[in-house]
Amino acid sequence: MRIKLSDERRTLLVKALALLACLALGGPLPRGRLAAMLWSDRSEDEARRNLRQELHRLQSTPAGDWIVASTSEVALRPGIRVDVVRFHAAVAAGDFEQSLALYRGALLQDLELRGADHFMDWLAAQREALARIWRAATAGRARQLEAQGEVDGALDLIWRLLEADPLQEAHHREAMRLLHLRGDRSAALAQYERLRMLLRSELAVDPLPETVALAERIHVLHLRQALVLKELDQGLELA
Repeated sequence: MRIKLSDERRTLLVKALALLACLALGGPLPRGRLAAMLWSDRSEDEARRNLRQELHRLQSTPAGDWIVASTSEVALRPGIRVDVVRFHAAVAAGDFEQSLALYRGALLQDLELRGADHFMDWLAAQREALARIWRAATAGRARQLEAQGEVDGALDLIWRLLEADPLQEAHHREAMRLLHLRGDRSAALAQYERLRMLLRSELAVDPLPETVALAERIHVLHLRQALVLKELDQGLELA
């Protein structure tokens, strides 16, 4: 079944979602600030009136039981479960596995709210902050898995980081190092070549010295391994 909403109805739903997001992540907020965020294209009086109407509308929904509104501020009742808050707590506790399970991608992905430039600026900052913490948590979990001997699992997480930010050279180095650690030196060197070509085409720069040095070390080991295998083959032929 597909439900088609009018533009007005869709705007109301998005506005309600935006209001709840502000309260869930920003904590108790003064009415004036909340109104200015969500109706930044309106006068102060009109924005406050729209906020009153929106809060009244929300009172008839399940979300209404969680909203506490006084004459000066609006908040959510204690005890509500907010995944973003749980995500932050898991990262702070070093529980990267749990934090990654809680992360669902960009905050309120694809949400756009016309006439609310202040809210959209706030949302963009929230999205970037969460993405930055997710990247750190993902790298932390990769280190944990590597320490546990789960190199393939660590490498899978590095691939996710590269998918999110293909130009992040540090992630390419980690991929090279883990591929080498797994015993796949050819793949590690191929990864370096992909990085080198990507940097040249996108930024017109070369890899950093530490990346070049890592590639050279892997290349030397690759040559040594090939030489050892060749000597073994020759030994077997003589035998």
